[in-house]
Amino acid sequence: MINQPKTAETHKQRGSQTASPSIAEGIIVGDYRFLRCIGHGSQAEMWEAVHCDDDSLRVAIKVFDLNNVKNWNGFDLLFNEAATLRELSIDGVPRYHDFISLPPMFFLVQCYIDAPSLQARLDNGFRPLPDAICDILRQLATILVELHERDVPIIHRDIKPGNILINDDNRVWLIDFGIVADDLQESSGSTMAGTVGYMAPEQLVGEVSPAADMYSLGATMAYLFSGVAPGKMETKGLMIDLDKYLSDSTPSWFRQIIADLLNPYPEKRLSSARQLLRRLENDRKLTQEELEATYGVSTNAKSEREKRRTTVSVERRTQDNIFDRIETLKERKARVERLKGMISGFGTLILIVLFFLFLYYTRGK
Repeated sequence: MINQPKTAETHKQRGSQTASPSIAEGIIVGDYRFLRCIGHGSQAEMWEAVHCDDDSLRVAIKVFDLNNVKNWNGFDLLFNEAATLRELSIDGVPRYHDFISLPPMFFLVQCYIDAPSLQARLDNGFRPLPDAICDILRQLATILVELHERDVPIIHRDIKPGNILINDDNRVWLIDFGIVADDLQESSGSTMAGTVGYMAPEQLVGEVSPAADMYSLGATMAYLFSGVAPGKMETKGLMIDLDKYLSDSTPSWFRQIIADLLNPYPEKRLSSARQLLRRLENDRKLTQEELEATYGVSTNAKSEREKRRTTVSVERRTQDNIFDRIETLKERKARVERLKGMISGFGTLILIVLFFLFLYYTRGK
């Protein structure tokens, strides 16, 4: 339930309320205390929160209120996202922690990532160099390998800068799994989902495959190189006119990868995330000397990748540690509740025995 943490008694009873007032700073929902709103969507809000028993356990909570929705679509998306994230434990996807249902409000609890969206950084003037863009693409492709090569492939269907978190070290996370598809749909009978400009042409008729996510990657990369949102780019037929938007500073090998990702025909597209990773390793010709000559900067791609692996390893251990600590707190709370139940049951039994003893002795007299 939702509480205002005014007293210790309120804190102790945080799991027993049924009211659902508007969310505000300091309100407690289940085991979590809300700190601040960090994002607004058309039908949901994102809040930073901490676990009531341990302030170091930070989480992000997506809040969905039926009183504020225009249709049931957002409700379906929230449940779809919760079901998808519950099954995932991979680097680059914020880990699922909990789902709290307090109609008319619902709460999806995930690991908190202290990073803005790629769109927010672009809006604030972020213009990464080709080597950084290559690194961003490599990380996203690695995430998609994990999603697309599952026994039942998971297709995100809405990859775009707004659904990518990126920190100051260019470490990225893919978020917002509300419209994922968990099977390959060969007909046009499914519902169209995605964002104009980033959607593959086949998504317009509801067809879904991993190739659609690869198209979205290409559109995102075109945006990073050009600074122009793909929805505003002119096309030649079904193909974005890349020559008009990619400058001469875009490496030719990278230009070709983007073109292959943006092929409007899925059967001709660079449609495999694993194949894309191989291309990034084999086709990459931008050397340290070329970067220094072109941009006046020095970089060491190999050392940067090693640093990234170390950082990812540490962050993964941190997420796992937070998850384990929250699970421990849940188990501890469950044991306390079971003990309370046993004590209550035992107390009831004693009362029943005493009652019958009372009847026995009063009748005997």
